[in-house]
Amino acid sequence: LFWLLLKKIFLWCTTCYTDVSANFVMKLTVLLLSAADML
Repeated sequence: LFWLLLKKIFLWCTTCYTDVSANFVMKLTVLLLSAADML
């Protein structure tokens, strides 16, 4: 049971982390594009 819970938490964390990093990369790309437009 404990391992199952740990596995679930681990899976949730990786999904959450992937979402956050994807979001971050997207924002970074948008910022870079805006900066490039200003130049």
